[in-house]
This record gives sequence, C-alpha cells and structure tokens, in this order.
Amino acid sequence: MTELTYREKGFLAFFLTPLFSKLLPTSKVHHFFTLLKAGTILSFAFVISALSSWQYIVIAPVLIIIFIYLLFASLIHLRGIPQSHTHIALSDIELMPGVSEAHHNNSNNSVAWNEFEVDEDDYNDSNAHGELNDINSKPTFRDPRALSRGNNRLANAVDNVKRTAKNLVSIGWYRKQLALSRDDIVRSPKTSIFLMILVLVFAIVVPLALDRVCVCSHPMTISVRLTRSTYCSNDEICHLYLTLPEDPSHSMILQYHTRDFPSDFCVTVQSPSGENTTVGRSFIQPMDSIIKEESRYVSTHYLDNLQPNTIYSLSVCYNKGKVCSPIHKFRTLPIDNDTPVRFVVGGDIQLNKDARDLAAEAIKKRFSPLHFVVIGGDVAYAEGVPACYQRWDEKLAFLISNFGNTSEGLMLPFLFAIGNHEAGAFFQPRSSVPFFFRYTSFTAKDAHSSPQTRSSYHMHQLSSFGSLAILDSCVISCWGPQSTWLDDQWSSTKDNITNRVVIYHSPIYPAGSQPLTAKIPSMGQSTITKIFDKYNVSLVLENHEHIFKRTKPLRNGKVDEENGTVYVGGGAFGIGSRTKPGNTTNLPWFLEKRSLTK
Repeated sequence: MTELTYREKGFLAFFLTPLFSKLLPTSKVHHFFTLLKAGTILSFAFVISALSSWQYIVIAPVLIIIFIYLLFASLIHLRGIPQSHTHIALSDIELMPGVSEAHHNNSNNSVAWNEFEVDEDDYNDSNAHGELNDINSKPTFRDPRALSRGNNRLANAVDNVKRTAKNLVSIGWYRKQLALSRDDIVRSPKTSIFLMILVLVFAIVVPLALDRVCVCSHPMTISVRLTRSTYCSNDEICHLYLTLPEDPSHSMILQYHTRDFPSDFCVTVQSPSGENTTVGRSFIQPMDSIIKEESRYVSTHYLDNLQPNTIYSLSVCYNKGKVCSPIHKFRTLPIDNDTPVRFVVGGDIQLNKDARDLAAEAIKKRFSPLHFVVIGGDVAYAEGVPACYQRWDEKLAFLISNFGNTSEGLMLPFLFAIGNHEAGAFFQPRSSVPFFFRYTSFTAKDAHSSPQTRSSYHMHQLSSFGSLAILDSCVISCWGPQSTWLDDQWSSTKDNITNRVVIYHSPIYPAGSQPLTAKIPSMGQSTITKIFDKYNVSLVLENHEHIFKRTKPLRNGKVDEENGTVYVGGGAFGIGSRTKPGNTTNLPWFLEKRSLTK
C-alpha cells in the first residue's frame, strides 16, 4: 500500500490546524471564516504540490478562481464583524440599509445587526456565539480567552465543523451570500476595488513566485523556477561517471549528461596496449518530462569485453568531435583469489565539511587500490520532486569531484541503493522516483532498457569468491519478492562464492529511533533474513539512522557467535544524528556497539 510522502503529511497537518484554532473571529459568520482560512491554506498546499509538475498556464485559472472566492468571502466576513474589530475606516465603507447615521453615532461604532437574516442554528450555543434574546437583538461578543476557559475546545471545533458542513450543502445559503456580496460591492466600491486589485495581483504573482517549487531536506532548501539558474550549458558534458555492472571485472557502464542532444558521438576505450575500441550508445534518456527549466539528455553506454584488473582510458566526444570530455582512466575489478577488492560505503549524504573530510580520507593512498564507491540510499534528498533536479546535480558533482580522480588518477565507479528520500517516503510507486532510475543503471539489461523497467535491486560479482547484493528496503519493492529473487541468484552461483555482502537503506536491526518491531524491520526479519541465514551472509551494511552501530553475529533471530551475520550501520556520510538513541552501554540484546555522529 502506498504511504503519504513527507510533504503530503505536512500539508495535511497544516490544513487541519485552522479547524482547531482558538484565534477564530467571534462574528456571525465565523464558521464560514473558518472554512475560508482552511481553504486558503489548502489552496496554497495544492499550489505547492501541483506546481512541481504543472505549468503556469494550467494553475493560473485555478488560482484566479480561488482568489475570486476569497474576495466574496472577505466581503461576507467584513459585513459580519463589528467595525471595532475590523479597524477599517468608516469613510471607506458605506453604511448598509437600515443603519442610520444617528444609530451609528449612538452605538459605539458598531454595525447594527437587525438587517441581517439570522439562522437559529448559528446561535444555538450561547457560550460560543453570545446571548440571543430575540431575532432583532445584537449578540454579545465575549473575550475569546474566556470562551477557551469555559468550554471544551474540541467539542466547539467539532460543532464548528458540523455547521460548516451544513452550510456547504445548502444551495440557498450560497445564493444568499452571493446576493449580499453583490450588494456589498455596489455599496462599498472603495473596499471592493481594493480587494479586486488584490485578487489580480495575487492571481498573477503567486503562480509566478511558486512556479515549480522545490523543497529539499538535509539541508533544508527552497527554490522556485525564478531563483534557479541553469546547470548544464550547451556544448558541454556536465556530468560523466561510471556505474558498477553485474560483472565489473569484464564490463562497466558509462553515463553522461548534456544539455543539447549528443549527435555524432564517439566513445572510445583504449587498452594499456594502445588498442582503441569505439563503444555504441545503449540508451539515451531525454529529461524534458521532468526538468522544465533546461533541456537535459542522459546517455548510457555499456562497456564490455574488458580484461580483469586492467586500467583503461576513456574519452567522450559528440557534435563531430567539437565537444569532448577530458581523458579519464578507470580500473576493472580483479578476478583472482589473491587480489583483495576494496570499496568505500556510506549512506545519507549531506554536503558539508564532514562529508568532504570523509571522502578525502577514503581515497588516501594507504587505502589504494580502491575499486568502487557504494552509497546506501538517500543520495540526493530530492524527495521525489521533479523540480529538485539541481539537488541531484549537486550530489553528482560532489561524488565526481571527490571520487573521480584518486591518488592513482583513476575514476571510481558508483553503486547506489535506493533510499526513502529518493521517492519522498517508503512504499511508493515507481512514478514517485523521477531521477534515480533515469540517472543510474547497474545491470547490462538496465543499460539497454528504459528507466521504467530498471530494477531497484541487483547482484554484483566481487572477484571469483565474493558477491555483493544491493536491495530495496521497501521504497519501491519490499522484502518478499526480493527474498525469492535472492534465493534464485545465490542458488545458481558456484559453490566457491564464500563471501556474501548485502547493502540496503533502512535497517532490519535498527539501533536508533525506530523499534525492532517496526514495520520494515519486522517484515525483513520474517522474510529476507532467512535467506541471509541460509547462505551464510558475512556482512550486511544498513543505513538510514544517521548513527554508527554494529550488531552481534545473528542467526535465526538469535546471537550466534560462530555462524551469525553481522549488521553494520547506519547512514552517516556527513549527516548528523537525527535523534539520540539512548546510552551506549546498556544496549539491546542484539547490539554490540552504538555511537552517535556529530
């Protein structure tokens, strides 16, 4: 079942807030003003959501209708509140029929109520609306603080909603309000003209100001179309990177971004002996359905027939050689049993000094040779919002600049697991992931296929004796289907695969803010950990919690020092701890160690 994204949950909470607000005006039409406040907030939430994919020409009529509605609603509210509450000069609002100048001067600047038709249901609660002795008397308005002390707020809020619902289904009520508002416009032209101008200004400015809103987390940033500059220029390769395929000893996957269509391209791979091989394009993905501010093309090339543990040179040109990348070098993975495979792994990247320091430490010469880099989810924190494409640009640029040129002058390939912030939440449809599948491919099949068919879990061979499985921790696919797939993958491999490593995003054995019995951990413990136990998985790398943790060796839900799997986490590539998980000494039964990041 699809869950609400973080933005949708926030908008829902924001929308419900006015229904329980103690700041509602105590006027004849205060229940309508409650609806007005809620509708205003809902309309802005709707605009922020819709403008992530809708164009200005689509949303402008909707906003114009909304603000015309607000115009009439404002007039209704102004008519129903005493002048002392509105603070609007009487010279700007003409008196209504039945209100004489003498009456006005003798009534402490209050508007007479006897010209309005009063609905008995609107005043059946004397505590909330003032005493009503007869139909021509003026209600008494009390201090809202006294009302809040004397009444049950929740009961009043529920009663308020009921009255609002009653009026909403009354066609006659709408007609009456519309007729009264028309008379108000005729009799109060200055106020009406002012509100109409306000409507027009908002109807034009708001869509432009909120067009394609992007709200990102970690760090929290907000941008709109008008505040964003283009990232890729014409006649330029703005991102060029490798991703790790199933057999990285004999193949690699190249991907690069351009603003203009890369026609007449030439991708050349040169071996140590000087032999050049031209590689055809496997797939090209136009991004015009996602990125509206600039054109973008993502080209994918599958590099095969490579030799293990060999350094190759790579160059990319297009437009008949007028646009070329610098020459890059990369190394394929070893296949023999004597050469170790080294890789960097971390999740939940936040661009700060800590992330840069960690990256610089990882590529130091003492760790050479490094073979690839794994990011265990939450790569960009773009929340599945198409307008947040530049957050992906920033993260790709960070990874390329820090791992694109090691101490040996080599470009390291990337391997990504999908995280909840790639989609906006867990349990999401594929349509909620606009960038992850379009910007990456990790199998030969995916390199030649549309992003709509690319998988969120895959297997990679590490030399002749190891394998690495990247799984999806219930972002697009959950544990059940992956358990069957993983069993099939490992049952068909050779018996000499003795080191099995698994990486995914959200933990099955959490040590931070969520309990062991939470939904995703409990589902994992009942399904996929059984596959880990069956094939004696050595190490599982988890992320998401922004802490460091290491479990005791676990098997069948118990500690097994000899044959258990160790789960290590958890997602702190520069990002600070989200919550304090408690002390580091009195640990749960399954934990060996736990500590906080900064």
